[in-house]
Amino acid sequence: MPSNLLIIQAPIACALLFGLLLVEFGRRRKSKMPTIRRWPSIFPEFFDRLSYNGNAVELAREGYSKYKDGPFRLLRMDMDLVIIPLKYASELRAVTSDKLDPLTASFDDNAGHLTKILLGSELHSDAIHRRLTPGLPRIIPVVVDELKFAFDHVLPQGSDSSSWAAVNPYDMVLDLSSRAAARIFVGEPICRNEEFLQTIASYSRNSFRTIDTFRNLGSLVGLLGRAMSSTVTDAQVQLAYVQRLLGDEVKRRRARPDDEKHDDFLQWCMDLARSEDESQPESIAHRTLGILSMAVVHTTAMASTHMLFDLVSNPELLEALREEQRRVLPEGWPVINQKAMLEMRLLDSLMRESQRFNPVGEFTFRRIVRKPITLSDGYRLQPGQQIAISAKNLNMDQAVISDADSFNPSRWATQPQASASFAHSSSANLHFGLGRYACPGRFFASYMIKAIMSRLLLEYDMKLQGHGSHQRPPNIISGDKILPNRDAVVLLRRRNG
Repeated sequence: MPSNLLIIQAPIACALLFGLLLVEFGRRRKSKMPTIRRWPSIFPEFFDRLSYNGNAVELAREGYSKYKDGPFRLLRMDMDLVIIPLKYASELRAVTSDKLDPLTASFDDNAGHLTKILLGSELHSDAIHRRLTPGLPRIIPVVVDELKFAFDHVLPQGSDSSSWAAVNPYDMVLDLSSRAAARIFVGEPICRNEEFLQTIASYSRNSFRTIDTFRNLGSLVGLLGRAMSSTVTDAQVQLAYVQRLLGDEVKRRRARPDDEKHDDFLQWCMDLARSEDESQPESIAHRTLGILSMAVVHTTAMASTHMLFDLVSNPELLEALREEQRRVLPEGWPVINQKAMLEMRLLDSLMRESQRFNPVGEFTFRRIVRKPITLSDGYRLQPGQQIAISAKNLNMDQAVISDADSFNPSRWATQPQASASFAHSSSANLHFGLGRYACPGRFFASYMIKAIMSRLLLEYDMKLQGHGSHQRPPNIISGDKILPNRDAVVLLRRRNG
């Protein structure tokens, strides 16, 4: 009887949910702004919202080709996204967060009502701007020291054997970057805690699966989904564990004020917190997990994985990069330092070109409009609008970058270093954002990627598994997000000498 009842109830529940969605979106006012649609105009916009995830890349490309000099609208299930042209972004780059809110926009884009990612203040940005980035000269040697331990732990077969070892490149780099970043964000001994390290990696996976699942369901169904999704439950359990572990560490440090201060993100947040809410141990722990897992480790792993796929599909590039590494580090990887990494112009150029073709997503410069803003041509941004730049299409535009369709790993190596570097934010490199709210951790990420890739280049042979193929594994497209292939296997072998 119970199973028969479920069979009867399931279609009814689906019909009710479908009806709720129709009611929710039927209430939204129609916009006069150009709207990019896949369905004929006789169909309600709801059908475009429902099919957004399967058509996002094509919709963004079509919108940019038709309206790149003006705003246009994309219909997501969870929001209307207004794509603005670069000329507006240049005007808006210095607008303060009380008028254009980047934090809540990121929160909404990451299904924040379910994942609770980075809810609250800008304390994490303050810690990165004021402590991490200025301290990179003293921090980089610590990263390198932890990577020495991490490589021996993550690649034991490659350390002692000349045989090929099959690895999932994303999982490998995720493990390496988790260990190195944890040393800087939570310090010793927690950075060597295996349960904590596994939680960092798993938390990002659960959060992104939650985002992928519920972004296309809208707010009504999304709230119901919070109670039904195993990924939400798993992420909540992991968050509770980290809040206990790091929260207790915050309390321990505060109870021993005469001890030598730690030099890590956890301590920086403790020192820079301005309010009672920011100072709460559980809040600091939550913020540390969110930045470490979702921003630093995950994005570093994705960028490095894309680069590995670029390398194994281009043997000539692989050898050219090895030659640069041998020139910059004649005594080998163990002596790597900031000065040497600044001289890795070809590697830095590859990092930027790889990101141009394989960014985290189609859009950047995400903002929610809080106050009316009138732009130089008279166009008005209205409160409540969510805006973004079509960064992927803009950086593939021949008018912005010459020969933009060509993947040229050395494209940026011969240009002025300051403006052509991977971490430089500009109209030709929008994937870190633009202006005062560009990604604050991009400089740290750049050095960590270089430290990892440098050792792989100098000490390991690499190739794709399967008949010596040099064809790059295709990316995974999830809505407007771009992910490295998770099924491809790379073979690594310790190099002689």
